[in-house]
Amino acid sequence: MTRDEHVPSWQPIKGDELGPHRPNVLLLPELPAGVVAIAFEHFAPGTRVAQGSLSRARDATLTLLREAEFVVGFPWDMDEEAFRAASGSVRLVHLLSAGHELLDMSLATRFGIPVSGNGGSNPTATAEHTVMLILAALRRFDQRTSSVKAGGWNDGLAGSLSTFELEGKTVGIVGM
Repeated sequence: MTRDEHVPSWQPIKGDELGPHRPNVLLLPELPAGVVAIAFEHFAPGTRVAQGSLSRARDATLTLLREAEFVVGFPWDMDEEAFRAASGSVRLVHLLSAGHELLDMSLATRFGIPVSGNGGSNPTATAEHTVMLILAALRRFDQRTSSVKAGGWNDGLAGSLSTFELEGKTVGIVGM
């Protein structure tokens, strides 16, 4: 497949209920079918959606960026040319992630394109993962795992490593 053999195009959602103005939402890069199906369920009627790929269909995707009002997804490969193309029409780049470290925020700022994300969208999972890491550290999980992998599950390591229990203690997280 050549770089521009796959040509993305706008697909209307649920008809023309919005009248003459149909917002264009560009999904970058191409997202899995399940994610796209969820997106299609939640976009307003009349919204036009396209999936683009700067790596597989650069020229067509740059054209879509010139017509899009919103970019949604993980557009980590948006370079200067892509931001320039987007600068005339894109009103918002929304990341489907909590962080924006992989997006060139200086280019977004330079071309006047606001960026939003899903910060705070998974606080429960983050808190649970933090507690899991605390327990793993208290129980010396890394050292015990290495011992077991080396065949030393019964080599006395258990008695040589002091561990701690949380019972009766207060646990807190400092910093962020």
